[in-house]
Amino acid sequence: MTFGKLAGKLDLRFLLKGLAAWAVAALLALLIASAIVSKTSMGAGPMGYISSALSFLSAFFAGAFAAKARGRGGLYAGALMAAALCVLLLTVGFLIEGQAMEASGILSVATFSFSGSLAGSVFLGGSKRTKKTRFSPKLRR
Repeated sequence: MTFGKLAGKLDLRFLLKGLAAWAVAALLALLIASAIVSKTSMGAGPMGYISSALSFLSAFFAGAFAAKARGRGGLYAGALMAAALCVLLLTVGFLIEGQAMEASGILSVATFSFSGSLAGSVFLGGSKRTKKTRFSPKLRR
């Protein structure tokens, strides 16, 4: 198999659309959440839930956009998008924190990235289903 045929089969450009959608969704959700938190002056207690919701929502939109961009195999696109998100986020976290990363944070990133991306690819992603027409035989005269 030549490189051109292999590159045609492994077209991973849908991951770039998913990553872009993740970045935009994370930025917008973070701005909205920070405005709500500052206006309500809530304590540090609910911050864990808020960050989990932000992580899930951004991964949800990343999976949905990746599956729409791929057009077929929405669950497969969502799983690849989730794996790419996990690798990217955990790599950045390791570069920032080093070996001081907490196991609960790693588990949170992995679970919310995978569940959000898979849910988005299944519920909002995939190809549009065409309406099937029923066969109706024409009457001959």
